[in-house]
Amino acid sequence: LVRVHGNNVLMGLPSAPVSPLDVADFREDNRSFESLAAFSNSDAVLTGRGEPRSLSVSNASAGLMDVLRIRPEIGRFLLPEDEKEGAERVIVLSHEFWQSEFGGDPSAIGQMLTLAGIPRRVVGVLPAGFRSPLPGSMGEADIWRPLLLPSDPGARGGHFAWSIGRLKSGVTASQAQAELNGIAERIEKLYPATSTGWRTRVVPLRADLVGDVRRGLLALCGAVGLVLAIACANVAGLLLGKAASRTREMAIRRTLGAGPWRISRQLLTESMLLSVAGGIFGVLLASWMKDLVLSTAGSSLPSWADIRLDGRVLGFTFVISILTGLLFGLVPALHGSRSDLGSWLKEGGAQVGTGEGRARFRRFLVAGQVALSVVLLVGAALLVQSFSRIQAVDLRFEARN
Repeated sequence: LVRVHGNNVLMGLPSAPVSPLDVADFREDNRSFESLAAFSNSDAVLTGRGEPRSLSVSNASAGLMDVLRIRPEIGRFLLPEDEKEGAERVIVLSHEFWQSEFGGDPSAIGQMLTLAGIPRRVVGVLPAGFRSPLPGSMGEADIWRPLLLPSDPGARGGHFAWSIGRLKSGVTASQAQAELNGIAERIEKLYPATSTGWRTRVVPLRADLVGDVRRGLLALCGAVGLVLAIACANVAGLLLGKAASRTREMAIRRTLGAGPWRISRQLLTESMLLSVAGGIFGVLLASWMKDLVLSTAGSSLPSWADIRLDGRVLGFTFVISILTGLLFGLVPALHGSRSDLGSWLKEGGAQVGTGEGRARFRRFLVAGQVALSVVLLVGAALLVQSFSRIQAVDLRFEARN
């Protein structure tokens, strides 16, 4: 998915709306897109159903739902013939508006609603929970109506719509931009009065919506990974100490015939149970924290940002739990599997946990935890310092109140 911005260097407009007629020409002449559509946002007053009230309206070209790969729950979406002047005025309802206004009654299809003083026929209902990743009120529109195209092909002075498209497989955004700019040059020659200097800028939708957040997210994931490594080293040290206290038990097991793999498997199973239990607790904590973060974030998060714990999150958590169980359980399991009665007697019988090998490895784990903690603390201090400096920037105006 990509956004198609208008670009007019002569006017100093690198990212501007586009003319719906230009988008119609792009849609007809391009070879880079599976589908391409335009849309704009507005409000309109609904009358004839109780008190007049203002509704959020999206004006969309016919191909928008093909771009987003969305199918109506009932009825149909807008068709190309709906965009033409003189066509029957039709509208599509959001699922929420359909439920609140018609109680979810399928007989709403075909009924007439007076919107902005014009009777319009209901032809479809969008699926429940639809949230479009588009600017403005697109995702929350109550009503969808056709983005009407002027009958005069030269009426291109109004650049008020936005455009979104789905590229064909193997086509890059830069290739699509080059092709659309070639079409824009032809439009400029045909309609110089309204189209001089207008070109396009094609940007991947993800980058257009969230900007360059990849570096920040990778840094955050790196910090979380370090915290996880510290926790694993900590638990590995505790399990190693626990295994040392069970040296006599493991030595007796070896003497009775248990092989190294049998003992390692038992110790790894114990570490896996511990890790999976931690993963379950982590998911429950994340669910509670998610609601807390969303409630405090308020309007700073876009409406289409559907942040939830789904199957992918649970699968990732399960895999991480297994891997961390292996990570902090493997060394204690290997140490425990090598226990035998003779080595236990040599290391002092009741003086458990004093083996030189175990002591050296536990010192290594402690040193690793300290090293990683220092890295995190230094990074956190620099982050706080940067934030403090940003807060202290002179804005050249009184910012209080």
